Amino acid sequence: MDTIPKEIEEILKQNPKILEKFIKLPTSHKREYINYVMEAKKETTKVKRIQKMIEMLEKKD
Repeated sequence: MDTIPKEIEEILKQNPKILEKFIKLPTSHKREYINYVMEAKKETTKVKRIQKMIEMLEKKD
């Protein structure tokens, strides 16, 4: 995967269905998810945002 931070990539790889949904997203949407997670200053916030990202991807068709 290109330009996906390692920590996000590792979590996505743990769930193939979520990874597939993420890959199918338009580039702008991927960028929004990545920025949303990576802008967090605290590690705990980053973890919560990753969990939220996964929840949102699970709800996508």
